Amino acid sequence: MRKLRIGFSKNAEGKVFSVILQKYMNRDYSHTFIEYDTVKHMGDYAIYHSSLSSGVGFANKTIFEEHNEIVAMYEIELCEESYDLVRRNLFGVCGRKYGLMQNLGVAVVDLLKKIGIKIANPFKKNENCSELVFRHAIAKVHPQLLDIYDPDSIKPSDVEELLKAIGTKVL
Repeated sequence: MRKLRIGFSKNAEGKVFSVILQKYMNRDYSHTFIEYDTVKHMGDYAIYHSSLSSGVGFANKTIFEEHNEIVAMYEIELCEESYDLVRRNLFGVCGRKYGLMQNLGVAVVDLLKKIGIKIANPFKKNENCSELVFRHAIAKVHPQLLDIYDPDSIKPSDVEELLKAIGTKVL
């Protein structure tokens, strides 16, 4: 069995977009990511995420923490085959651009849901952090969750709620 670590963070400098997302979700984080243990081979952990500044890709954890505060971390256990599937899927979207407009679409979906109107996110191009973690990691090993969560409208707070059910909090 292998462990996949999924974390939640916020911008350490209190940048406006991070603060807005924290307030919107009523959480102390604005971002979700996957942490790989690459210490043995690379000397540090690798953070895999989708961010406005760099798109989808890897960052050295030490560098990541210069600008971000890690707030929570969960682990999910995967068999070797599932772990390899997740790694291949995540690597397959490495280099994709960040889905900035997708975040606006999430707000539109949420607003309309409150008044009884169900729509799909109209902005699906590229991927934000929560879609990346959900679509290419969690849903690959728990496909039944696609019946509950829309990858184009999922928020980091939704990812945490489902991890409470399928994972173990380690931070």
